[in-house]
Amino acid sequence: MGRTIDINWAELKNMGNKTADNYTELEKSRQKILEIILSINECWKGKDSTVFINNAGNYMKLLGNETEKLNEWSNYFNKSSNRYKGGVEEGLKKVRDIKMELQVEPRDKFNGVIR
Repeated sequence: MGRTIDINWAELKNMGNKTADNYTELEKSRQKILEIILSINECWKGKDSTVFINNAGNYMKLLGNETEKLNEWSNYFNKSSNRYKGGVEEGLKKVRDIKMELQVEPRDKFNGVIR
């Protein structure tokens, strides 16, 4: 029993684009939050504010690493879709370029009947 893998490559490309959009939005938000965290020191001074700023800053760095994973997935989705599309087009070109030479024996050789 054979297996069939059915992948909608156009949808995969669409997912790549959506993931890229999500990455961009998340990264913009992360940068804005990081700016706010760093500006807290202007109105809140003390050991507790330093600890908060350091912890929040470290969290935002970790979030940045995770956010980068979205970018990697986006690239993977888009590259996979493009490779498939390129592979199909290359395969079609090869099939179109095949020239088949059929050899048909003359009818009289078979007494007028093609077997």
